[in-house]
Amino acid sequence: VKLEDIIDITVLKKGMTNRSFLFRCKDKKYIMRIPGEGTDKLINRRQETEVYKVIGNNNISDKIIYINADNGYKITEYMENARVCNPQNAEDVKCCMEKLREFHNMRFQVKNEFNLFEQIDFYESLWGNEKSVYRDYPETKKRVYELKAYIDAQPKETILSHIDSVPDNFLFTESGEIKLIDWEYAGMQNASRIKPTKSSVGSARNGS
Repeated sequence: VKLEDIIDITVLKKGMTNRSFLFRCKDKKYIMRIPGEGTDKLINRRQETEVYKVIGNNNISDKIIYINADNGYKITEYMENARVCNPQNAEDVKCCMEKLREFHNMRFQVKNEFNLFEQIDFYESLWGNEKSVYRDYPETKKRVYELKAYIDAQPKETILSHIDSVPDNFLFTESGEIKLIDWEYAGMQNASRIKPTKSSVGSARNGS
């Protein structure tokens, strides 16, 4: 397209890791995502691009017009009159969990894994010599790690998981469909349904 075809550029939102802009081109609206500073340390854009290729045209996510695996620039079609999930609405949450289960049942496979405990170590490595601003962080981390042996001992079925399935990443479209968007953290994770033991339930209730 010509430069003058791109009009009505407005800031859509400024998220934790990205800046997004809404624009119009030839009577259609699009959203462009530009990764924020330091994002390259947190997110592997090549892995994200691979995830979008794998889920493809399975009516799961928003429509990708362009994605750059090197710098993370992404353009998607804008969905008119779409809204995010309302976490206070039980029916909304139910529909979103059904959508998530539908996606899990497709059992997609990618090369990268999202290992929770490795990610904890990775994020801590980015601090350098700094300490957490949360005073209870060491105790909370200790309690999380008390569950590691139990988790590692469970049978596993690793499949592509979204990882960041928060309310804002479920879009209810005008046509009644639900789209799961923003796959920056997606990777292989355990999707087995494990039956909790009494000891694990007790630990959870005690805040472990």
